[in-house]
Formats: sequence, structure tokens, C-alpha cells
Amino acid sequence: MFARIGGGIYLQPEVYLSSTGGKFNSNSGNYNGDVKFTNLNVPLLVGFKFGEKNLNFRVMGGPIYTSVLDKKQNLSANFGTAYADFGNYKNSTLGYQAGAGVDIGPITADLRYEGDLTDIDRNYGQRQNLWALSVGFKFF
Repeated sequence: MFARIGGGIYLQPEVYLSSTGGKFNSNSGNYNGDVKFTNLNVPLLVGFKFGEKNLNFRVMGGPIYTSVLDKKQNLSANFGTAYADFGNYKNSTLGYQAGAGVDIGPITADLRYEGDLTDIDRNYGQRQNLWALSVGFKFF
């Protein structure tokens, strides 16, 4: 869900669910694991739009708060001990998003880069950086 408040320069608060994760493999191939996170994301974007009413382009950026709602992991038996230390992730992070989008009538599409301002794991300085592509439908 999002709201776009304003004209050419706008404020866009959002709330949405996302899924992120990754695979872990050792160089020898003896250890492996999969981790999947379900996140609640709350960005607050400031943007600029230009173009016609039924075809406009946008650029935007701003902070994002992310909270982990669920974490699923599938680890090989001998990888579990290493992951217990390596995968001590925070339940929430603060980051930023920057990107561009297009609106064609009620259809909206965005491509954004998301980076973390805080580490997701204090011990190893891990940060989550990702690209996000979204397509939506505006009801109002």
C-alpha cells in the first residue's frame, strides 16, 4: 500500500511485505544452507514527477525501516554451528531507497536500489543491499 501526496514534488509513505534470502555454500561443498526472510517494509519517499496525467515519470528516494517477521532456514548438519555464529541477524534495520518509476494510467512500476544504513549482523558487518522491481495498480 502507498499514498502519493502532493503534485510535482510529492511525499510517498508505503507499507509492504517482501521476501529476501540467500544460499550459503562452503568452498569444499561440504556445507550448505538456505535462508529466507519475510519482511515488513516501511519506506518514506520524497519524489518528483513529470509528464502527462496518464503517462508520467518519477524519481524518488528516502529512508526505509525494515522489520523481519519470519526467518526460515534449511542448513546441512555440519553447517549449523558456523551459521549460529555467522547468522546472528538483527530483527530490524534502517536503510534507504532511491529509484525511478513510471505511471501509465492506473498501472505503476518502480525500479529501486535499497541499501542499509545499519548492519544486519554486528559481528561481521554484513549489510543487505538489493534491487527491487515492483508493479502495482492505483485504486484512487
